Amino acid sequence: MSGITEATLAEDTVALIPAAGAGLRLGQGPKAFLQIGGKSLLHHVVELVRQRVARILVAVPAEHLEIAQEQLAGRAKVLIGGATRLDTLAGLLAACSESLVVVHDAARPFASLETLTQVIEGARLHGAAAACRPISVPTAIIEDGMAKSAVSPTHGRSFETPQAYQRAVMEKTFRYIREHGVEDDAFSNLVLRGGTPLQLIPDREWNFKITTPLDWEIAVKVIAPMLWPDVGSNQ
Repeated sequence: MSGITEATLAEDTVALIPAAGAGLRLGQGPKAFLQIGGKSLLHHVVELVRQRVARILVAVPAEHLEIAQEQLAGRAKVLIGGATRLDTLAGLLAACSESLVVVHDAARPFASLETLTQVIEGARLHGAAAACRPISVPTAIIEDGMAKSAVSPTHGRSFETPQAYQRAVMEKTFRYIREHGVEDDAFSNLVLRGGTPLQLIPDREWNFKITTPLDWEIAVKVIAPMLWPDVGSNQ
C-alpha cells in the first residue's frame, strides 16, 4: 500500500505541467485546451495531479494565459511558457523551491493515480522515477539515416509521464544541458545522459500522449468512454 498522503506531500512536492506547445502535429491548436466531456485536457490532468500534489504550476502559451487562469482558478498557478519545452520546464522549476518535483504532460489525461503515486515514491527513494511501457517490437537506433543497432523488446522501454525528480537531480540535469548546449531532447533522456539513473514504473497502455489526429480519435472515442463513463466522449 502507498504511504503517500496529501499531508506528507503538502510542503515539499510541486507538480510542473508544461503545456505551452502549439499542437502543430494535431492541427487543432494547443492540445492542452482541447476538451473531452466539456473539460480541457489541462483541467483533467490538474484534477488528477492535485490528488497527490498540493501545489501545481502550469505553463501555457501567452495568448492562452487568461483562459487557463479561468479554468484553473484555485487549482494551479499559471505562467507563460518558453520557446521550447526545455525552456518552459526551466522556467517552471525557477518559479518553485520544493525539494521533490513531479512533471506531467497536459496531453496525457489518462494517467492513473496509482502510477502517479508510485512514481512519486520512486523519486523519493531513488532520486528519479518515470512511468514506462514495454516496447512490443525491436526498435532501431539510427545513425546517419541507417539502422546500426537495435533495442530488443526484452530490454527496451518507452518513457512516459508522470515523472518525478528530487530537485537536486533536475538542477544537475539543467547544468548538463547548459554545459553541452542541448537545445531539444526529452528531459528523461537528459537525466540519463547527465549520469542519473531512473527507476521505471510500469504503466498502462492507455496512458499515451495525444499527438496526432489518430491519437485524438482514439482518446475521444475509445479511451475516455472506457475510463470515464460518467464524462463520456463528447467534445
